[in-house]
Amino acid sequence: MEEYDIFISYRRVGGADFARQMQLALKTIGYKVFLDFDELKDGVFDRRIEMAINHSKVFLFVLSPHALDRCKNEDDWVRREIACALISKCHIVPVSPHVAFEGFDDIEGLPYFIKNGLGQHQVSTVMMNDLFECTFEEFVRKRIANVVSPHQQALKDEVKEGCEVHIETDIPCYVFRFKERLIIAQPNDDNLIYLKKGS
Repeated sequence: MEEYDIFISYRRVGGADFARQMQLALKTIGYKVFLDFDELKDGVFDRRIEMAINHSKVFLFVLSPHALDRCKNEDDWVRREIACALISKCHIVPVSPHVAFEGFDDIEGLPYFIKNGLGQHQVSTVMMNDLFECTFEEFVRKRIANVVSPHQQALKDEVKEGCEVHIETDIPCYVFRFKERLIIAQPNDDNLIYLKKGS
């Protein structure tokens, strides 16, 4: 089974667009992300999901409106993903798009293990509008980068000819190539960029 940096769990109704936006942004800066839209091509759905959670360092849960309402049902898939993440000892990171989440206590019938398991973690907010970039960067810096650093092995594997650039910095900084942001270089990290020949 492949190893992932981040597993994104979400309720399809109300959370799919945000989950996809987060996946693309995280992949752009070098994280290996599991999102069931892309990763599940065949095989047994529930077994693949459980294995992906067990092989992920971070379990990012999208707290979109009503995402937890159906978790009172034992066969609810979101409930099963949360339970699996708690058992597997993933680093749990709840994130609310647009400050939409109002609190665990307001959800009728929410099992204690979810209320306690998710509720003990700080809920972050990432906006989906013009503020996405700055709120996303702060979210990664505060909640993700201290658990797992971004890497660009996937980009390296794609490069046939070119060069490897190492960046050392004492403050977080953006690295651009022709106005396209490649990574956010972090202090005390091995910040790498792989450039194709001619770029």
